[in-house]
Amino acid sequence: MNQKIKGNILIIISACAFGSIAVISRIAITQGGDETSIMIIRFAIVSLFFTGYLRLRGISWRVNRKQLAGLLFLGFICYGNVALMMFLAMKYISPALGSLILYTYPAMVMAGSVLFLGESFSRRKLASLIISLTGCAVVLWGPLGHLDLRGVLLAFLVAVFYSIYIIGSRKMLSDIPPAKVSAWMAVCCLVYFTIYGAFTGSLDISFSTANLISAAVLAVWCTIIGFVAFLSGLKVVGAQNAAVISTIEPLYTILLAWLVIGDKLSGKQVIGGLIIMSGVLILNLPVKIRAK
Repeated sequence: MNQKIKGNILIIISACAFGSIAVISRIAITQGGDETSIMIIRFAIVSLFFTGYLRLRGISWRVNRKQLAGLLFLGFICYGNVALMMFLAMKYISPALGSLILYTYPAMVMAGSVLFLGESFSRRKLASLIISLTGCAVVLWGPLGHLDLRGVLLAFLVAVFYSIYIIGSRKMLSDIPPAKVSAWMAVCCLVYFTIYGAFTGSLDISFSTANLISAAVLAVWCTIIGFVAFLSGLKVVGAQNAAVISTIEPLYTILLAWLVIGDKLSGKQVIGGLIIMSGVLILNLPVKIRAK
């Protein structure tokens, strides 16, 4: 198989893996799963995987103080909140709607990179930001009165925290191998949800069938396979192409939600989603392609 085709397939697999999180979370909720048990089991599995992965690759866990501070901040404040709030959002809104709101994060990352990383600003970036925010407004405008605003707010906060995670990773952790960062994130999340469970009185971990299956799918398919496929594909196709291909993620989430749980979007939400997607594509497509 052609290496480029293989790389594209790997990025598609990673997008599908990541795009399954909202749907799996919604199914877990409907089957009586609880976030504390599911997330603790999920990140325990992921932590064990990365412990073995680092050992196999001969990568040390050791980091300096500055790196440790960055890892703890991103792990507890960002990644932990992303995992928790995405799960909680699925209690109030559909996976399809949640994925569209989440996908405003590329515009947030762009704005944050200009403000905090000193990246240059351009008309293309401004257009992408305006288009993405317009799309988000269209998604929410029509059905806002019929939506649970708790879910909308949680999904928006997921986008915010994920954006901070990406920007923070670029600023603080650019010199740490991605596998090591992911290993630290998994351990931080394991501790995060243990503390969360202690404070909310939900630390009595339930090993019910719903919790075990949901946690296993989230850990193996959505996290581990998604991570390995993305890094493997990234080496072949590069960051630019990977970003463009990854825009299928919300489309996959919408399709999966429709097929598995009968989730539907209104006409306005579909239009708004397409507008958001166009804003992301404008930001990521190479200049030569856009000029044609």
